[in-house]
Amino acid sequence: MEKAEFEAIRQRAATLSKARRRIIIYVDLGILAASILFALPTVMRYGFFFFVTALPTSMFFIMIFSIMMYLFHPARYAMETYKLAYKTYFIKRSLEKTFTNLQYTHNMGLPRPMVQTVMTGGDRYSSNDFIMATYKDINFVQADVHTERENRSRDSHGHTSTHYTTIFRGRFLIFEFKRDFNFRLVLFGKRFPGARLTSGAEGKKFKKMETESVDFNRRFNIYAQDGFEAFYILDPSFMEKIQAIGDSYKDNMLFAFIDKKLYVALNDNNDSFEPPQPDRLNEKTELAEVEKEIKTIMQFVDKLALNRYMFGGKK
Repeated sequence: MEKAEFEAIRQRAATLSKARRRIIIYVDLGILAASILFALPTVMRYGFFFFVTALPTSMFFIMIFSIMMYLFHPARYAMETYKLAYKTYFIKRSLEKTFTNLQYTHNMGLPRPMVQTVMTGGDRYSSNDFIMATYKDINFVQADVHTERENRSRDSHGHTSTHYTTIFRGRFLIFEFKRDFNFRLVLFGKRFPGARLTSGAEGKKFKKMETESVDFNRRFNIYAQDGFEAFYILDPSFMEKIQAIGDSYKDNMLFAFIDKKLYVALNDNNDSFEPPQPDRLNEKTELAEVEKEIKTIMQFVDKLALNRYMFGGKK
């Protein structure tokens, strides 16, 4: 996609969005003003209380109109086109400059069973911005993941209501090694919710481990099927790097070495690679933000040296 084509889509979305906002504001104010005018004789005769009781009806019509405008105004479709154009012009082009063997699908994500290998999938699950690529000879996949817990409550009249609370919202990454460790090691921050220990086909049990680092033990829970292999990976240098990454995410993250793969879950309550409002987009700022998002992926290979010999890389 060329810059001129993207700019035309952005300007159309910005213009229609502004028009929709103005229409909603003016019509909502008109409905409210009309309600006041119609209620004025009643208020003068019976008092302000009767206007207050009629106010919910006015608010109902305001709400209905606002929803209808959001669903059926042309701005909605213009915004969807703008979002797709943004993902193509900014995200895909930037990813192609950094990674090889790239596959990027903005409206597809990771399947729930893949995520449930290391953490709960919740009662409601969604995922998008799927990336599959290679970086420094390491194959990986990444997507945004959102898991929620269903909560039901019953009021004094016996009516049941349902609402959802977030368990996990952030990035989920899987890196694949050339070496198979044939065991499982899971470590996660004390604040990380919903971690799962899956034993695999052989059914080896996990044991809670502690390292020689008091600070690392304080910040992370460590479970492994093989203590010797666990400490082969968790050498002082590697633990120091994990702690440095943990500083950026308040330790609200999970690392799981499972056979030939490293699973990483970053619970930072963010939805990556999302566009700003079209009338607020600054190309230079946006390119810097996209670059920052991409470096989040790169840091695990670079900082943790996932392509080194111990993970099956070249000597």
